[in-house]
Amino acid sequence: FSKMTGKINSTTYSANVDVDLNKKRIAATGTLPQYELTDVFSIFERIYKMPVEITGTGKAQLKVEGPFQIGKLSYDIDTTIFRGMAVGESFDRAEAHLISESGEMKIQKAKITKNKSEINVTGLSHPDGKINLNVVGKRFPLEESENISKLGAQISGLVDVDMTLQGHILAAETKMKGRIYQLNVEDQDFPASTFEMEFDPRKITGNTNLFAGQLKSEFILPLQDTAPFKLDVNAKDWNYTTLF
Repeated sequence: FSKMTGKINSTTYSANVDVDLNKKRIAATGTLPQYELTDVFSIFERIYKMPVEITGTGKAQLKVEGPFQIGKLSYDIDTTIFRGMAVGESFDRAEAHLISESGEMKIQKAKITKNKSEINVTGLSHPDGKINLNVVGKRFPLEESENISKLGAQISGLVDVDMTLQGHILAAETKMKGRIYQLNVEDQDFPASTFEMEFDPRKITGNTNLFAGQLKSEFILPLQDTAPFKLDVNAKDWNYTTLF
């Protein structure tokens, strides 16, 4: 099939596809001059449903070759997304370049940019569906966060985040740790804080060390009815009146 063109909702595409039914293999090259992430996710939602809402408009080029098995395909995908939203936070640009050899995928480049801040993603995925990814963000200004602005207070500061995702893509073990520093709330300065969290399909487990140890906590937040709940808080020399 040569010079195929089409449209799925707001997404347009063109492609050249070669299918060998005897050898059960496919080869294709294509471009998406404009696509909506919601359209792309709707195509694959029977296989994988995104756990969070992500939107944006982008463009992409791709090459695909291999057997009729998604996990064993070789491919080269280069895409850019402009002015999107993820988990209630806007971003200016997202770029990704993924290369797979017989299902062994390596991220050549993956970067999300918002103003002067960047989040970089590195890692691998394997034909059996297992992934090993690392997400790093440095010096993200709190005052640029839409979610922070919803709190209705004047908050500024910087956040560093380091997150890993390991295991099967449909149920990856996710760990995140971070540091908040140069924090100022309503013209009050606060010492640095740290946090750690682990996510699984049943619960969120974590701990915080706030304001240089003045307020520490350990918690388990259930995501399912059968998961446990826990909240332990320990305050030491904490002048809570500075928050008011």
